[in-house]
Amino acid sequence: MPNSKLAQVFEEETGLSLSTRGKRLVNKFAWSAIGRGFVKRDETTEVWTVGDDAPDGKSLFGGHSFTDLIGLANRVTQTSPEQFEEMVDELYNGARAPRVAASIIGSAIKAAEAGRSA
Repeated sequence: MPNSKLAQVFEEETGLSLSTRGKRLVNKFAWSAIGRGFVKRDETTEVWTVGDDAPDGKSLFGGHSFTDLIGLANRVTQTSPEQFEEMVDELYNGARAPRVAASIIGSAIKAAEAGRSA
């Protein structure tokens, strides 16, 4: 399937309706999965298949859901002007966050800020 169809197929398969932000996150997770060897994508046929490596069962966020990350962002942004760094430190014990995780942490901070201004 073409990249432009990833979020649509995800919605059809799960029965979920994604926001624009959610659609971007699905694409980021898919491309991260390619980089980690969990899936493969044939550039010619645009077919996605199971990769050679299996996920290790560890979450990017220690079992936290996106809603949990928004809650963490709300708490951190009230106590620190460096909310991104604080969240990465809390979730990764000072280690560098993977790019997809950093992007999702940024999305959680934006969602928390939008929720406070609504």
